[in-house]
Amino acid sequence: MKVRDTIDVSLINAVVEKLEQHHDVLRSRFLKKKGQWRQVCSAETSTGVFQQVELTEQTDDEYRQAIEMAATQWQQSLHLEKGPLWRVVWLDPGRDRPCYLLIVIHHLVVDGVSWRILLEDLQTCYQQALDKQSFDLPPKSTAFQYWAKSLSDDVAGGMLDDQIDYWRYQINEPVALLPVDKPAGTNTEALAGRVTEKLSRNQTDMLLRETNSAYHTQINDLLLSALLQVLCDWSQSDSVRINLEGHGRESALLHPDIDLSRTVGWFTSSFPTVLILPNPATPGDIIKSVKEQLRAIPDKGLGYGLLRYSGKIEPIEQIATCSPP
Repeated sequence: MKVRDTIDVSLINAVVEKLEQHHDVLRSRFLKKKGQWRQVCSAETSTGVFQQVELTEQTDDEYRQAIEMAATQWQQSLHLEKGPLWRVVWLDPGRDRPCYLLIVIHHLVVDGVSWRILLEDLQTCYQQALDKQSFDLPPKSTAFQYWAKSLSDDVAGGMLDDQIDYWRYQINEPVALLPVDKPAGTNTEALAGRVTEKLSRNQTDMLLRETNSAYHTQINDLLLSALLQVLCDWSQSDSVRINLEGHGRESALLHPDIDLSRTVGWFTSSFPTVLILPNPATPGDIIKSVKEQLRAIPDKGLGYGLLRYSGKIEPIEQIATCSPP
């Protein structure tokens, strides 16, 4: 973040310590034993989370590259087992050039909602320190550890067993594979390509504001309807299986007493879904069908990961497939 105003850097370290004390997941460590990873939360705050880097010797051209190199260095300094899993770095280029506050956090302990919480708390604590006040943050919502244990207890107690047949259908229903040039070829991120298209401002406004009113849909209903048409046409089939991801904070569906509005952590729900093309496949019929299929997903997909990693359903890697015609 480019810092526009003068910052008292001497206060930042205490602010960082307060944030780590307040949000327990920032003290996480990931330990691997007997081939299994386990997340634990240390009672002690990490040392050396806050760092200062001076770039005063670099020219205007050099310091921009130096900032990128510093960012890479501190990204690589995160350590799953030893910690810390986050860094706050003050980058001072000197010469009346703008300073930067770099915050790097491992994705295993932070998501988009968490970033908003942390940035708000960072500003709140800094202002309190500047005003020589005691740190006073809003109360945490449900602790990350309590949330995890609650979901684990749900699975162990059979609370989600009535979803097993639903998810087994989603992972075992045969669907056509997408046509590829080299079926036995290597499939790695390094070989991925990207095609980018942009909607105009008017098209975007219509998509987000006007189109949804016709069938009382959400934006994902429309996007998935378009994707379903393309993939079915490409594979010459009437169904596809895709992997959907939710924000993972749907725990209130299972526990109304759980509040994750101010809980920092990586919450996500990833689950397979078979979407079927209706007949007739008019745009309106497709949109209504996809909307209904998505609304039928239990607990917005939260249960799949819980059942999958508890061993109650087989992994998605073992799904049945069939060749396209």
